[in-house]
Amino acid sequence: MGIRPKLVQGVLWSVTARLLGLLCGFLAILLLARILPVDLLGEFYIFQSAVVLAALIGKAGLDVGLQKLLGIAIAENDKEGVINYALSAYLIACISTTFLFLSVLVAWEKISTQVLESLTLSVLAPWLCVAMVLRVFEELNSAFFRGIGESKVGVLLFDFPRLLIFVVLLTYTYLNHIEVVFTDIASFLVISGLCSTILGCGAIYVWLRSSGTNLNEKNASAIKSSACQLSRLSLPTMLHGGAAVLMSSVDIWVIRIFGDSQDVAVYGSMARVAVMLGLALNVVNMVLPSILAGLGHQFRIREMEGLVRSAASWSAALVVPLLLVVTLFGTQIIALLFGEQFIDGYVILLLLSCAYTFNVLCGSSGALLQMTGHHNILLVVTAVWGVVNLGLNIVMIHYYGVVGVAVATLVSMIGQNITNILLCMNRLSVRTWVKIPWIGWS
Repeated sequence: MGIRPKLVQGVLWSVTARLLGLLCGFLAILLLARILPVDLLGEFYIFQSAVVLAALIGKAGLDVGLQKLLGIAIAENDKEGVINYALSAYLIACISTTFLFLSVLVAWEKISTQVLESLTLSVLAPWLCVAMVLRVFEELNSAFFRGIGESKVGVLLFDFPRLLIFVVLLTYTYLNHIEVVFTDIASFLVISGLCSTILGCGAIYVWLRSSGTNLNEKNASAIKSSACQLSRLSLPTMLHGGAAVLMSSVDIWVIRIFGDSQDVAVYGSMARVAVMLGLALNVVNMVLPSILAGLGHQFRIREMEGLVRSAASWSAALVVPLLLVVTLFGTQIIALLFGEQFIDGYVILLLLSCAYTFNVLCGSSGALLQMTGHHNILLVVTAVWGVVNLGLNIVMIHYYGVVGVAVATLVSMIGQNITNILLCMNRLSVRTWVKIPWIGWS
């Protein structure tokens, strides 16, 4: 199968899987908005963000590194390399999550009581640690399948099983009018993550068996060599991921520290609607990296540009109409999804929607840099703009409240995307933005 048909097929399957995941995610938020008071919904967003942050540190960039190395191994038909890279990734993940588990278990109570001043969150350290570990291995399972070219399985395993089980548990609770406390919701998340992780590990075992791999024969020296190679690649990726958190999650934490949980509930709910506009490019970025790694390894630069720009253009064709819908009917959408008490978040929704739309228009510049050996410069760019984003968030919330945080996020995302585009042009001579022939962007 050619590169473009492979990308198209992967994207079609990925869109379906991500839509299912988004649907379950929306249903979960809608159910939680009816089960929990507004302030506890805000605390849930903080807990969920903490799980994602801890998992990002715990996986140590292994998911991106594994996907890249597997993409190269598959392109070279190196089946032994596939097994060695996979085993190395899971061994490193076991070590990193053990250390992180113990660290979070000790530190979380102080963070939640002294920084966040939340007694509700302070008792959730065990749930947070377990949920973090499960999410690390869930994401590695997904990265494995995306790396070997089984994008439809990889994307489906990314969050859909976990969210589906979570929705089922919430639906049963809501329909039967069962009174729950916050620890029950956290337990639902842990149960969902456990089931999803077991499913992913089982799928990998089945694939290895069906591919004729003898799991009893292992080359210790080859695994050690693969682990070293994966570690060298993953360390900058982990640092980049940490810097990326400053771009993607710092707004919620700034609002919680300088505001209250009700502000977090409104902002977090609007962010979950706005992120839909980034769905198309997000799906492409789950399929594209392993393909870009293979093309970059073979120095097929013009093919990379064609793929990236085509993906951006098709993504923009979906996103721009959605932005128009949000602009015209944002208040009605908010009232329908969350209720009248969230309508004040319309301006936040509009600003964040513009940020995600601009991100789509710029294309997969970050993924391209990461998969072509420029992850170090990408780390610097992301870190710089992450710090800028943090500073802007702190300043703007004092003058303009939660709306100011949304403005800071918009400005930072625009700045980072423009910087990445310039780097792609300078380092790779590749354009990543959308094709718009009638204004000369072709």
